Amino acid sequence: MANAFEVMAAQAANCSITKPPLIVDGKRGQPESYLTNVNCTPVDPVSSDFELRPPLEKPVKLYRTCVEVTDEIKNGYRLVHGSTTYVVRNVDRLTWRGSVTQVLILEKEEVNG
Repeated sequence: MANAFEVMAAQAANCSITKPPLIVDGKRGQPESYLTNVNCTPVDPVSSDFELRPPLEKPVKLYRTCVEVTDEIKNGYRLVHGSTTYVVRNVDRLTWRGSVTQVLILEKEEVNG
């Protein structure tokens, strides 16, 4: 019998996690690949409400997904799901009977063109 995470993860494509790019000589490099082929639940809005970003008072839509990996994921890392990149804003690590699930709160990354 499949656990609830396996059932949810079967509904979503795999994702990957990248570390934020390093800044060298004042220039930002490319994101560093960290984890690939990670099972995740569908990326869903946290709620229909918008959060206000305090310094900018700009509405920010937050999303949530769960990943089942033991590697540490930190705020500022990126989750790439399909063709969309999200910035990790919060991580809750849940451990149950030897299984580790991390609940990620995400913000869609804005592309400056």
